Amino acid sequence: MKKLTIATITAGALLLSACTADNDEKNSDSTSNDPDIVVESKIGDISKEEFYNEMKEYFGENTLYNMVVLNVLEDKYEVTDEEVDTAVQEVKDEQGDMFSLWLMQNRFADEEAFRKQTYERLLQEKLMFEDVEISDDEVKEKFDEMKENRQIAIRASHILISKDDEDFDAKVAEVQKKLDEGADFAELAKEYSSDGSAENGGDLGYFATGKMVKPFEDAAFALGEDEVSGPVESEFGTHFIKVTDIPTFEDEESKIRKELASEKVDFAAVQEKLNKLIEDADIDIKIDEFKDLFTQPEAQG
Repeated sequence: MKKLTIATITAGALLLSACTADNDEKNSDSTSNDPDIVVESKIGDISKEEFYNEMKEYFGENTLYNMVVLNVLEDKYEVTDEEVDTAVQEVKDEQGDMFSLWLMQNRFADEEAFRKQTYERLLQEKLMFEDVEISDDEVKEKFDEMKENRQIAIRASHILISKDDEDFDAKVAEVQKKLDEGADFAELAKEYSSDGSAENGGDLGYFATGKMVKPFEDAAFALGEDEVSGPVESEFGTHFIKVTDIPTFEDEESKIRKELASEKVDFAAVQEKLNKLIEDADIDIKIDEFKDLFTQPEAQG
């Protein structure tokens, strides 16, 4: 009997191994408009049946399982467009101008593919967190703890004057003078900063503890929102730092609540609940190879 496990449903790209057609049985000059042919070439055609059988052999069980579980969850729970929008926007805010690169690094073909995966993840979370209760006091206590330990990521920009710059002292003094006179921080970063963030006005995105060298981190976390530091020395040179966002409790509440809920999930109970939903759905698989896919394991007595 197949032992069921909670589906890990992802919308990543599947890289198929190349399939070699039997050229002796194919017409290399085929120009057929046969709707059952999905690929035509001089070296052979690929039919819908061949394509289906190949997909079934390599990915069929997992794909079919995920599709059925999604249907089962959709019948029980609802994820709104607004919930998906919020979850996607959270990642966009975290990644900033790097969002497109982040999609590529995580093997999403485009934003729509990421939205699909986000929808499926949120659907699973409805099942997982349905019976988990987290109090407001627990969330606030965790937020205060994370803030104290610099685990709440802040966003900052900087202007870096490299110690290798031959006009180092003059540039540091010039930047300080212009900041004192109220010059625009981002414009100064574009003009003076020596690292790759300059073209983005010095924006470094969000970071928590351990992501920056200690002198930089200490100075950044000591600043208030929109406050600019004086010269901060590090191994890279002299930084001028501007903190552009310090998330509030309201900003982080949902994320922290989810993290705390994840720690309390009883996965055995969740699996049992999923098995019951599958059983109640009265699933009848018509493909012989997979007919036992949702057969419950027999109790051990």
